[in-house]
Amino acid sequence: MLTMACTVIADNAPVTPDHARASRYGGWECDRGFQRNGAACVALRVPANGYLDAYGNSWKCNRGFRVAGDSCVAVAVPTHGYLDDDANNGWRCNRGYGEANDQCVRIVVPENAHATNTGYGQDWECEHGYRQEQTTCTQVRIPANAFLSRGGTDWKCERGFVSANGNCAAVEVPAGGYLDSAGTGWKCDRGLRVKGSTCVTFSLPQNAHLDYSGNDWICDNGFHKESSLCVAERS
Repeated sequence: MLTMACTVIADNAPVTPDHARASRYGGWECDRGFQRNGAACVALRVPANGYLDAYGNSWKCNRGFRVAGDSCVAVAVPTHGYLDDDANNGWRCNRGYGEANDQCVRIVVPENAHATNTGYGQDWECEHGYRQEQTTCTQVRIPANAFLSRGGTDWKCERGFVSANGNCAAVEVPAGGYLDSAGTGWKCDRGLRVKGSTCVTFSLPQNAHLDYSGNDWICDNGFHKESSLCVAERS
């Protein structure tokens, strides 16, 4: 007697619709060129001048076109402009031109400036040694004992000088002092301390030594500070 095996399909088994395949993550996913719509896969309509993306379930416009609803329309590049996919409107202006009202207009570069062609703002900047004042570039006035800052639009005082009323005034270092690391102030030598605008000596009590700064003292090990003395610790 011939025996035939029957496969029982559970009523609640998931059904893979047409134009779909099993997903590695479980369930199913639509084939390339189709898009999920409820429990079915429907053909994806790719408009003229469009193409399927890398995943195959959406579309993009060809270069020179932009999305407009369900269509791809040509990018209107103005005179003195060029296609640029990274730009919001799909185009940028040529060097020497700036965007204004969807057009490319010539940038008026003032004297002592140059065009930047960034596509943002005024599209020009002042030359090194000049600073912008509204629509012009004026030369930076550098006082004595100063130099142009790295950006070239301002100045800084040389070491040993500080800015004062548009000029650079010398830092007055008292006897027994030296310029600090910034060069805009001063500190007292080791063994001296600041008093007003001078450096004065101070006395070390017995059983004390200069601290790390050299401008004050601390008690030796086994002693603690009481007023201006170092007193032995009680055992």
